[in-house]
Amino acid sequence: MKDICKNRHRGNLQSIIANTKVDKIKDRLKVYELIVSLKKPYSKYIARMMGKQLNCISGRLSELKRDEIIEVTGETIEGCSVYQLKGKQLRLF
Repeated sequence: MKDICKNRHRGNLQSIIANTKVDKIKDRLKVYELIVSLKKPYSKYIARMMGKQLNCISGRLSELKRDEIIEVTGETIEGCSVYQLKGKQLRLF
């Protein structure tokens, strides 16, 4: 699967290796499910609910935003954007 964070990490070897080890489909689905089920989902809380570091799920949020499945509400909690569904159907791959 494409590395959505490639421009951000600029070829960092550890990031390239990590990109091949993560189950993006499973994680994207879990992030999506949490956004659907939580009253005010935001990245730090989603990461905590998944038992992961924020940097491990930020790419999944970026993918969902890119695919116009979620959007930010303009509200922030703990310095993080709050997300909501935008309307497009979830595409796993």
